[in-house]
Amino acid sequence: MSNSRYDGIQLVDNINNRYGNGVVIGIISSTAEPEEIERAKLAGAQFWILKSHNIEPRLDRFKMDYPGYKNRTMDFQVYI
Repeated sequence: MSNSRYDGIQLVDNINNRYGNGVVIGIISSTAEPEEIERAKLAGAQFWILKSHNIEPRLDRFKMDYPGYKNRTMDFQVYI
């Protein structure tokens, strides 16, 4: 077995390369580093959600926006 590891952004890139626009995919992370967010966007992620102890308000906003992600009408969004 290989010891290689993916980071989340590499995984986004691989999923988009394999499945195209058939899936809604984003990142939930404890960091909000602009460089990482930009990497995710360039890899094809549709959104970034900041993970914290009070994530529910961000998840609620994401749920309202989900149809736009599914239909590919929603621009990349950062939920912080």
